[in-house]
Amino acid sequence: MAREFFLRLGATFALIASGILQQTFLISIGGVKPNILFALVTVFMFITSDAWWVILCIVIGSALVSIGSASVASAIFFAGTCFVIFFVSRVFPGKPFLNALVAIAAGTVLFNVILDWQFVKDSPSTVLF
Repeated sequence: MAREFFLRLGATFALIASGILQQTFLISIGGVKPNILFALVTVFMFITSDAWWVILCIVIGSALVSIGSASVASAIFFAGTCFVIFFVSRVFPGKPFLNALVAIAAGTVLFNVILDWQFVKDSPSTVLF
């Protein structure tokens, strides 16, 4: 019980730290900031089987996205994309590591397409960052 508590506490701190880091310009690849927050939430989906914990991570991630962005729409799209990946991830066959990689890539593309279709159309090579 104590081990699980400390794992979740550490995961929560990692989630908050990645949300804060994502709002800064410390991590930037070619001028594009990677969506570390989405990747962490997606990995947490595959690590735990507790749906309430994943929902809490999605809510914390959405709050961090809404704090850093100018629009609430990006937080709603973030949460929606996470929930879609959460429900689809429950039926993925195969190894969880590969499933997580596929889910991160598919979710990133879906999030960017929903949020800014023109960006995806103009620079498709930077969408997966």
